[in-house]
Amino acid sequence: MNNKTFDWSSRFKNPIFWFNTAASFVLPIMAYYGLTAKDFTTWTSVFDVIFDALKNPYVLGLSFISLWNNTINPITKGITDWREGDNIEDISDGYHTFKELYYHRMMLFATICNKFNEISWKSLQHHDGTMYENYFIVGIDTPEGQFTYHYSIEHWDMFNVKELDKAPEWDGHTSNDITRLLSL
Repeated sequence: MNNKTFDWSSRFKNPIFWFNTAASFVLPIMAYYGLTAKDFTTWTSVFDVIFDALKNPYVLGLSFISLWNNTINPITKGITDWREGDNIEDISDGYHTFKELYYHRMMLFATICNKFNEISWKSLQHHDGTMYENYFIVGIDTPEGQFTYHYSIEHWDMFNVKELDKAPEWDGHTSNDITRLLSL
């Protein structure tokens, strides 16, 4: 992993970072004082609240914690940023890594395809003869249309379904069509 702690240049170029930074500072102050946006009708009222907050260590602490939470990258360990070249499979939500979740998805899809093997298939080629290197496509023809995934060739034997020379032509399904599996 790159030893650079934060990618400040990317953050500074991102308008969402600036909006979140402002909100991270202002919202804890507003919450502490019980204020809403309608309480800020003049610049004097805005500056009065800010100056009062700057004198209060507790409110400053709340704002700094909020700013810290806006700055750190929650998908990396410690206080580092994910970098090109880092293994995305190792990114975790604190319970599972991407690698584990993809494996779980594959196991569940294999279970479905193997259970409904009369309408499931796998192929080393797309319908046009192309394929990603060291991958295959596996699919199921549900009453609502196809659903497919690509998997590494090492998992070929996990799918006990008919083998096709070429996969059927893609029907345009997307990940949002996962609910087609509910029609089985």
